[in-house]
Amino acid sequence: MNSEKEFLADAVNGLSAQPRTLPCKYLYDARGSELFEAICRTEDYYVTRADLALMKTHLDEIVSEVGDNVHVIEFGSGEGMKTRLLLDQLENPRAYTPIEISKSALEASARDLENHFPELDIRPHQADYTRPVTSSVLQMDPPGRRRLVYFPGSPISNFTRDEARDFLTRMGRMA
Repeated sequence: MNSEKEFLADAVNGLSAQPRTLPCKYLYDARGSELFEAICRTEDYYVTRADLALMKTHLDEIVSEVGDNVHVIEFGSGEGMKTRLLLDQLENPRAYTPIEISKSALEASARDLENHFPELDIRPHQADYTRPVTSSVLQMDPPGRRRLVYFPGSPISNFTRDEARDFLTRMGRMA
């Protein structure tokens, strides 16, 4: 994941700022991922239910816009609940590349999706998706007809306005 030097710099910068912050990416070790997924299933945490409801409401529109033979690239894939809905509906998806900071969540999700979609080329990549992702991770031979850079839901709220703008700009360059 991140080096101790990078963590120290992030901690010092964040805890020296007003208001104080600490990047949430440091919470996603195996236990942190388990806790987050448990929180997402609680009655009080409406965000996951709202994300799923939006996804279900607009899934047909998304699928018709995306088309077939697509390489789906997802940032912060977690358990892959929303991803499964999408992949179930896409016509002949070419590949799926989940990019996740938590190694344990990534491995579990990739195993589950490989069992559910045995014909799909699943290419998990552990990385801090808040940083630029190297293009070699996204290369395929032969390439998909197009790429779908997929970032569903609320994690954008973990960014400052400037960080969100920079992140979305990088995402747009990947498509």
